[in-house]
Amino acid sequence: MEKYNYREAVKETILTFLGDNVDYYLSPEDYNTREDFKDAIFHAIYPDSDLFDDYETSAADCLKNNWDLYTEALSAGSIPKDDTETEADKAIRFYLLRPVLDEIFQESITEQDFIAMKAERE
Repeated sequence: MEKYNYREAVKETILTFLGDNVDYYLSPEDYNTREDFKDAIFHAIYPDSDLFDDYETSAADCLKNNWDLYTEALSAGSIPKDDTETEADKAIRFYLLRPVLDEIFQESITEQDFIAMKAERE
């Protein structure tokens, strides 16, 4: 089986979340800086583990050949709620959430984009 790409899966989850929610309760004009906006998105996604339940591949299959990433997540403090494969899978996804969100902002939402988004909505 091909190694599951957690980084791409987390990126897809974030982009889907942004597409579904930015206009509703995460509006750029409510935040002073791009970093504040990014933090708000992180905190909106992070506690909602249900966002990571909607994937087609089982947690066990995702974890195959990714135990090194799980070990890395544990070392960084991403602690699963229990010893199930589903919780191990979520620990990896939460571990990758901040760096992938940073990557999305670096690639897609520049400071100029953020200022333009704010101005457009004010």
